[in-house]
Amino acid sequence: MAASGLFALAIVLAAIPLRPCRERRKADAPAAPSRLDRVAAVLVRCRRHDAPASARNVAAWCDDISRRVRSGSSLRDSIMVLPTDEATSRSTAALRLGIERGLSVADAAARVTDAGPHLGLALAVIV
Repeated sequence: MAASGLFALAIVLAAIPLRPCRERRKADAPAAPSRLDRVAAVLVRCRRHDAPASARNVAAWCDDISRRVRSGSSLRDSIMVLPTDEATSRSTAALRLGIERGLSVADAAARVTDAGPHLGLALAVIV
């Protein structure tokens, strides 16, 4: 009985093709992203670029401006400081560009076209 079990095991082992083992990935090495992962990452980036500035980020930007004005900076200089988040920075780029080119704050704020509702309200207050 034991001999027949060993014989069956020998047949199974002989049926396994002998090929070199692939090198195993290290546990800390990340797997290469699949095509679907790359497409999803691009879509997330595109959606992030199209998103308007959120209320929280606009409020933080307004707090930064007011803090700088209270400490003695002018309104123009305070607005020229780059916001910390990407959406607010992108939305206020036209405002900063207009001020940099010598426009008044009101004229530069009128040039902001892609302001969301929160940034539009903040710009109306600033003007």
